[in-house]
Amino acid sequence: MSDVTNSDQPPVSEPAPGPADGMPPAQPVPGPPPVPAGTEWVASQPPADLPPAPPGYVWAQPVPEPPRWRAPAWLKVLSVLWIVGLLIGAVYYAKHGRPTVREQTTIVSARPVVDRAIADAVTAAGTGPVIAVSDYAKTGSCRVTPVRGGSEYARTLTLATPPGTESALLKTIATGLPKSYRASADDKATTMYADAGDFVGVLGTVKTPGQVQIRAVTGCRPMGGSVPLPASAVTELPEITAAEQALGVQAGSVTRTQVACPDGGVIATETATVPTSQVPGPLRNAKLSAAPTVAADNLYAYRSAAADVLVRQSASGLTISATTRC
Repeated sequence: MSDVTNSDQPPVSEPAPGPADGMPPAQPVPGPPPVPAGTEWVASQPPADLPPAPPGYVWAQPVPEPPRWRAPAWLKVLSVLWIVGLLIGAVYYAKHGRPTVREQTTIVSARPVVDRAIADAVTAAGTGPVIAVSDYAKTGSCRVTPVRGGSEYARTLTLATPPGTESALLKTIATGLPKSYRASADDKATTMYADAGDFVGVLGTVKTPGQVQIRAVTGCRPMGGSVPLPASAVTELPEITAAEQALGVQAGSVTRTQVACPDGGVIATETATVPTSQVPGPLRNAKLSAAPTVAADNLYAYRSAAADVLVRQSASGLTISATTRC
């Protein structure tokens, strides 16, 4: 038989080399690493300055930043109007606003309210009791805030009335004060409270038999300026001189204080202070008036033709006050 190749038969392909032939199996070509979704985008065309990507790879570029947000015109206009409104409100409140807490006021600004409260109490008490007004004086120190100091001031109205009529006098004052004070006295009428406004309290108490005190107090506030010291009287009122002569004493100093009356004029009190070395003893036996309102060991009160005279004695000495009314 001759070796003749049949051209009509397809050639037989040789099997790929494998383990049987001592060759390792073909490994798949690794593709490009996965791109996290949303962090990169695939460029349809690589940048011109980059070489062609290797087979199976594509060029990746960072995701472009989104466009910055811009406020619309209406929001800008509204913001400007809001700021302008705040500035107008701040200026108006600074000129016309009222404080909402006591700490927003000062000792200096509270003085007119204190003076008015004392004058209103004198008017409410009537002409029966003998009166004396103290100076607007500091009663203590305090803290407005942990880092800010403050002070407490008060003015006192002393009223001498026949013993046994103290409670009736407190009730008379409570009912005679303006309604805006909302004054009230306790059941036994030994204390009274009223609100003079601007965070000024009005406190009434029966101090001793025959003596009632009305105190207008500021509470703790910043100073806000300086408070004038008690003024010295140039000359004594005749009533003080007469009392000194009757008691055989001579004052070391005489001061004067006053408050304005609601309908004009002033209530003025001159007070002479006598050293303890000259205290004459119990005032009950003093011959100062034929008809005293009160004559007790430590309190003597009477009225002259021109003034109310109040003599008080304590461990710190003797004071003689003469007060002229509105």
